[in-house]
Amino acid sequence: MMNRWKASGIHLLISILVVGSILLALLFTWYPPAIMGISKADKLIYLLAGVDIVIGPLLTLIVFKTGKPSLKFDLSVIALLQICALSFGLYTIWQSRPVFMVAADDRFYLVFANEIDPVALSLAKEKEYSSLSLTGAKLVSASAPVDLSKTISFGSIPDIQNQPQYFGKYEKYAEALMEQSLPVIADKNNATPKSITSAARKWAEKNNMKPESLRYVPINSSRGSGIMIMEIAGKKPLAALNVNPWGMESTFK
Repeated sequence: MMNRWKASGIHLLISILVVGSILLALLFTWYPPAIMGISKADKLIYLLAGVDIVIGPLLTLIVFKTGKPSLKFDLSVIALLQICALSFGLYTIWQSRPVFMVAADDRFYLVFANEIDPVALSLAKEKEYSSLSLTGAKLVSASAPVDLSKTISFGSIPDIQNQPQYFGKYEKYAEALMEQSLPVIADKNNATPKSITSAARKWAEKNNMKPESLRYVPINSSRGSGIMIMEIAGKKPLAALNVNPWGMESTFK
């Protein structure tokens, strides 16, 4: 005979399977581990998962009673509450998903969907930059036109990473970005933080690469920061790491 504990347990298992599947999908599309840390999306996702997994089974435990006339209605309301909570959470995540990884200045900028104004999006000169990515951050570069950059006393156009009209293929900016990159192992000219060296060494060992063949640049976002590991030979980004790019400690002595 079904009792409230068994019913709650079954509900908990179903909730874990549903939410777990959604989390796996998010990890393989919008939020791989490093990007999740840099964008601080982990807190929102874990909150969503926690609420959805707890609210349904807990309410089922409270209301379930064999033979109760309104049991089907009560369980339907609980299921509806779960669906509403999950839908609201997913909509929030959708609205703030990462859509562009922009190479500009001396770093990468991780840009989220709600940071791109629809009007700015419509001004994109290339069709591939006129829509927001559905499958993760699209790698692009951004360069200010010469006539506009002359009017700026420092840096480039403000928030150029949010202006698709200035976007182009990453390869156009690869050389300039690599010239401004930093070694993952400190030398006499650069004092690399220990945290970066340690993380880069671990990544290099895991991927059968030599740390000396790698450099890094910061990743900035409105929510957090990290680093991008770069390949010297190919001048291309290899992996984002959730490491503070501005650590004060130095590994060079």
